[in-house]
Amino acid sequence: MKKTLLGLVLFFSVALLARAEDAVVVIDKAASRVNVDVKATVDSFVGQLKDYEAVIKVDPASGAVTACLFKFRMLDVKTGKEKRDRKMNEWQETQKFPDCVFEMDHLEPGEGKLQTAKGSFTFHGVSQSLNVPVTVTREGKRYQFDGEVIIDTQAFGLPIIRMIGVLKVDPKVKVAFHLEGTVKP
Repeated sequence: MKKTLLGLVLFFSVALLARAEDAVVVIDKAASRVNVDVKATVDSFVGQLKDYEAVIKVDPASGAVTACLFKFRMLDVKTGKEKRDRKMNEWQETQKFPDCVFEMDHLEPGEGKLQTAKGSFTFHGVSQSLNVPVTVTREGKRYQFDGEVIIDTQAFGLPIIRMIGVLKVDPKVKVAFHLEGTVKP
């Protein structure tokens, strides 16, 4: 019994140490992009996320992604029109709910390089499960993460934007990303 208990303690200790030693992919923001595609009856647009924090960890032995945390502030999504940015931030109540966070629980394998990052997304103060299809490409220590996901803003407590009765903004927005980086030595 003591040997079994000792064996389990050693196994879990080694497993925890292995996770603590995961390598971090340092994102090259100049080579990366995150776009938010918004459709509207009139004046559809693509906003760009200008600043964010991405912490992506990989197992140094296998190269497999083990963790991902992606954080940003809604104020950092820029549409190219200051007035529209202001209105968008009023609608989203960014003063009250400034931060958005995606935290991956696990990465589920798919066909080829396509995988699904399953986790939790917090937006407008509401957390929901979110599955993000992502293609992971690796060449040596260089990684690329490409994907897109549809986010329904109504699921996060935001109303549909309507103007003059007939004009509206589609509550489903497409977030497309290309993140590129190198494993920290």
